[in-house]
Amino acid sequence: MIKQFRILMRAVVGFSRTETNAFLILLPLLMLIIFSQPMYRWAVPPTSDVPDTLKLNRILASWKTGEALPAKHKLTQSP
Repeated sequence: MIKQFRILMRAVVGFSRTETNAFLILLPLLMLIIFSQPMYRWAVPPTSDVPDTLKLNRILASWKTGEALPAKHKLTQSP
């Protein structure tokens, strides 16, 4: 089947033997690149960042009003 495809490629497109071999290598690679992101999105469920967003919005609101942050929201530097 691949041999028939090579003959067809040379006859129709006018590829040389080297170009046909390169095309047969690059075609599956191109398909892999094109379909990798949709396959990844299908396989991996999206994550929710809503709790983090709500927490950051509360911290931002307290900064704007000048309130002191609760102890659980205080930022600390790591050593």
